Amino acid sequence: MDIGLLNAKEASKVLFGTDSKTAYQRTLRLMKANKIKTISDGRRMFVIKSDLDKMLGASDDNPKSTL
Repeated sequence: MDIGLLNAKEASKVLFGTDSKTAYQRTLRLMKANKIKTISDGRRMFVIKSDLDKMLGASDDNPKSTL
């Protein structure tokens, strides 16, 4: 079973459409402020793709993310 974990750079691309430094830092701030549900593995943080899609309101018929 593939959970679909995204790192901060991948999550920033889904959220903001780019993985620029600014978008990456915004994503990290959201993750650290617990605005986005994360899973931690030591220092690394991951976002569950399905949770991110739910947060953005994506459905199976009309997905907003491209990853």
